[in-house]
Order: sequence, then structure tokens, then C-alpha cells
Amino acid sequence: MTFALLFGLALAACTPVRGPLVLAGDLAVADPRFSVAPTDATAGFSPAPGSRRVFSEGEMGRLGKRFNVEGQFHELCFEFAMHKLENADVLAAMQKAIPGADFELVEISAFAVPEGPLTFAQATLAKPPQSRPEDSVIWRGSIQYAEGRKSVVWAKVRASIAGKRVVAVRDIAAGKEITAEDVELREGKFFPDSERWAATAEEMVGRKALLSVRAGSALRASALLGGGEMIARGDTVVVAVDAGATHLSIEARAETGGSLGDAVKFRNPKSGKVFQARVTGKGLAAIVSLDTAAAKDKQ
Repeated sequence: MTFALLFGLALAACTPVRGPLVLAGDLAVADPRFSVAPTDATAGFSPAPGSRRVFSEGEMGRLGKRFNVEGQFHELCFEFAMHKLENADVLAAMQKAIPGADFELVEISAFAVPEGPLTFAQATLAKPPQSRPEDSVIWRGSIQYAEGRKSVVWAKVRASIAGKRVVAVRDIAAGKEITAEDVELREGKFFPDSERWAATAEEMVGRKALLSVRAGSALRASALLGGGEMIARGDTVVVAVDAGATHLSIEARAETGGSLGDAVKFRNPKSGKVFQARVTGKGLAAIVSLDTAAAKDKQ
């Protein structure tokens, strides 16, 4: 048998490691004589995932002397423990990143990856064209291994989530001020991106579209300009209160004015107490912070 063949057979029998270092315990797996050494004693650095670390006969001899192991030594091969991604593991990590969403895997990374927890972040989920939310997109995730190291993985996926979105019922030209007849709130399946979407159709009224919007498309808040002051001082406004177990609406008088998204001060006309809420539409606001007594003093 030739030297090249012998060398190839030696490399084929690599011992898997799972940490940043090759330890004496790993040596003992490949050569039981090293079981006399402390298992957590360092023998050298582990290889990068997908590569191998070969300890030569000379290195093994020096390690033998260090750990009081006698006899003849041969080179030993170590490689990082790797495995193929499983669909079930990928889907579980995606559902943990975006609870309630539905995912259809089209393709996943085919290369082997190191062992470790797999994670996806919603921020790294690519977006499909707004007109074709059902298209598959690439989602990059990572596997954490060996005390802080990361290995990048990817998957091609179709994603959707049940919810409500404000949708254009007719084409809206860029720069046009949106009216109540232009939009409506619809329930359905939507792409689960991290954009801020309008909670009500009223929130969109009075704003201007930065770009043209096709009929049937949901409206992103980031693609709209504020429509000027929606609440003026002295206005009577319907304020939604959602504080823990408290869910109600009250009418309050605006002490200050504001545009969409602004924090405005209101006074409860029954109790006289002042609280703060954020403008969500024309004559509408939602609680930012609220004195508990004011919240409960509905009448």
C-alpha cells in the first residue's frame, strides 16, 4: 500500500470535536492511552468547520511526554462535528423568530454545518415585491457554536401571517392626499415583515403617498408623509385605552395639538386629570402613559 493511500486512510478516520480547542479528552477518544490525562487539558486549537487538524507523529510524541503516555505514536486527525440541516429544525427556528407565521420551505442550505443552536432574526428576512407577497425569499440565519463562533446558513421560504392591513381600494398617485374612500381595513394573510403598518384606515386619511400605490396593496407607514395637524387644541378626541386588563375608549379634550404619531396631552373632562396619548388618526389617539385613576374614570 502506497504512502499516499495510507495517508488518505488516516485522514478519513478523523475524530469529531465540538469546541474551540482539541482537549485531552478528544485525544483519548482517538487513542485510549490518553485517558490518563485530565480530560479538559488543552492539546491544541480545533480546526474550522469543514477542515481538519492533523497532529503529526512528532506532535503526538510531545503530547505523550506531557501527559506521561508511553509507546509509539501515529498522527491523529480531528475535525469539527458537522451535520446537515433538517427541515424540521429550520421551521422551528423560523417560527420562534416570528410566532404565528406560516412558512413553506422551498430550499435550505445543502452544506454541512456545525452543531449548535440555529436562529433566524426577522430583520434578516428579505422582502418580496409588494405586488407579489407570495414569492419565495431568502432568509439568512446562523448557528452559534464553539463559545461565540457563528456559521451562516440560508433558506428560501414563502412566509405569511394572518392579520389586518390597511389596503388601497384604488390606485393612489404619488403625492396624493389619502381620503377615506381610498383605503379600507382588510383581514387576510400578509407577508410578516417588520414594517410598521397602520392599525386603522382612519390613521391613513390626510397623509400623502410618497410613491404611487396600486389598488389591493397594503400601505406601509414609512411610505407615507404626515398629513399635517390631525388634532388641534380644544378638540374632543376618542382615546383608546389599553393598559393591562383595562380596555376601553374615552372622550377627552386635547390640551395640545399634534400630527400623526405625535404625543399629545389630553384632559379627562369628568375627572379633570391630564394624561398623554399618541395621535393615531383624525380625532383619534391611543394611550402612551396614563394615570390609573384617569383610565378608570370613564364616566
